Amino acid sequence: MPSKPKILLIADVRGWIFERHCHYISKILEKDFLFNTSFHRDNYGYYFDEDAYDLIYPLEFDLLHPHKDINPQKYITGIRSHSSWGDFDYKDLGDYLSSKFNFIHVVSEELGAVFKGILPSGKYYGVVHHGVDTKLFSPNKQKNNTKEIVLGWAGNRNANACKGFEFIEKLEEVDGVSLKYCGYADKNLNAEQMVDFHNSLDAYVCASETEGHNNSLIESACVGNSLITTINGTVPEYLVDEENALIVNRD
Repeated sequence: MPSKPKILLIADVRGWIFERHCHYISKILEKDFLFNTSFHRDNYGYYFDEDAYDLIYPLEFDLLHPHKDINPQKYITGIRSHSSWGDFDYKDLGDYLSSKFNFIHVVSEELGAVFKGILPSGKYYGVVHHGVDTKLFSPNKQKNNTKEIVLGWAGNRNANACKGFEFIEKLEEVDGVSLKYCGYADKNLNAEQMVDFHNSLDAYVCASETEGHNNSLIESACVGNSLITTINGTVPEYLVDEENALIVNRD
């Protein structure tokens, strides 16, 4: 019986969302492939044995060390945000991605409009959304015994990307509102704890300037929360203002 192809997934740090994506990928495809997960924070996307794997997938292109000598035919990657490449010249970025990766996918139509234009047609794979475990993230609402509206936000409020926490934290000053937040700079919750977090809310708020496919927003949607969000990433692809969300200007 032939052995299963071996795939290396490269995430950024332990205990954060990319590790959860790696877990989902490994779980869904475990019958056909063998998976290992490596972490950029541990090895800089450099110290791993390329020859041990049939395919290597850094979940974001910059998780592979730019000076590592590689066989590009073994590599694929994703573009999941605007903040990871915003400082690049478009032509230089297209040339770099084409030289390092066999295929590149994006996670939103907005990103697709950018990268379809700067990548060769044979390199651009298309839009591939990461999903949510809907068996885990499902409605099980906790009774709110207060008269306050409970709003929630999750993420890394110290991230360089424009997450807008400076807007979010002001909501706690509004009469009749309480705010819950968690994330990499605060209490970092695992998937099961995130389910309880979302189910304890009345509404989830997102104030990001840019996103790819916002994980916490779609998780909160899956448990049935009301959503208040700026236009970012995939928001226009699955949310409609005043139908299944309140979409607001970022001011």
